[in-house]
Amino acid sequence: PNIVGTPARHVKTMRELTRGQNIDAESVIREDLAKVFPTHYKGMIILEPIRCISLCSHHLLPIEYEIVFGYIPKDKSLGFSKIIKVIKLLAAKPTLQEDFTQEIIDNFHSVLDHKGIMIIFRGKHDCMILRGEKSDNINTTSAFKGVFKDEEKTRVEFLSLIKSR
Repeated sequence: PNIVGTPARHVKTMRELTRGQNIDAESVIREDLAKVFPTHYKGMIILEPIRCISLCSHHLLPIEYEIVFGYIPKDKSLGFSKIIKVIKLLAAKPTLQEDFTQEIIDNFHSVLDHKGIMIIFRGKHDCMILRGEKSDNINTTSAFKGVFKDEEKTRVEFLSLIKSR
């Protein structure tokens, strides 16, 4: 009796986990990230950890992410919840961690008026836990643009701020 309805629940779960597969990511991002607010703030804005689930495109097993997202605004800042919403939506499809990291920074870079963006992805891959070497290590990828790429002191400041938590 415990598996009655399981196929339907599985289909519902897979639809939820892949809801980002067939969206027009650019239009969703542009719409959500167009909601900016004037600011005089010139420091770093860091959101961490942004937790989301994606699927490994090789095995369709979950990847649990903790993402650190930081940026330095020019004259406008984003609503914090919009950053999280866009990242979670883009996570909802099968993808490689490396490609997901690049997709996030490229999309935010193309829409957000910023001095710099830096992201760090830490992923725990169920495919690695359940099969092969059965390893539960954390895989880390990162990407940066603007002052985070061009100025070592800015990158070091960001890394020291996230280590202090």
